[in-house]
Amino acid sequence: IKVLSPIREYILTHSQIPGPIMKHTCAYYNVLIETHIHSRPGDARYRIAYDILWPELGNITRLMVDQLGSIVQPVAGILQAALEITNFQYWACPSTDIIDKVIEYWDSFDTTHPLAKGYYQRGLLYQKLCKYEDAIMDFNMAMSQYQELDDCENAALCLTELGDAYCRQREYDLAIEKFQHARQ
Repeated sequence: IKVLSPIREYILTHSQIPGPIMKHTCAYYNVLIETHIHSRPGDARYRIAYDILWPELGNITRLMVDQLGSIVQPVAGILQAALEITNFQYWACPSTDIIDKVIEYWDSFDTTHPLAKGYYQRGLLYQKLCKYEDAIMDFNMAMSQYQELDDCENAALCLTELGDAYCRQREYDLAIEKFQHARQ
């Protein structure tokens, strides 16, 4: 798999792939994602998942970005798969490539998830990448939307992450304010 990954990435980047082959390629990556994506560091299965998904991450990212960017009719499950691979990216190789497309095309998906989930996910990635101003913007967007939905639990999570982002910027008064507000 490690040898084939760069070859597949090159083909995905430089060739127009016929529909049936693209469908098979998507199915292959969907199986990889569904099988291995739910483990986290500390989980006994994480090392296995990491060893399998890491060499494929470039291909998965490229395929997801292309699929999300060319949606005429949304593909079933692509939003969930994109959110799950974004979670994995947080631990393995933080990147906002996929989540940026997810947010851009959110309204194209038939989903019960609020857009706030996308902003929250991207905020976490920005925070991991030490882009605290961007993280603060996304956490604020997510928090506002969760508050509009009367989702106090997720709004509090956003406030906690805001407190953490402010703390990392050494803006301790704002951090304390966000942490205290999250506790209410």
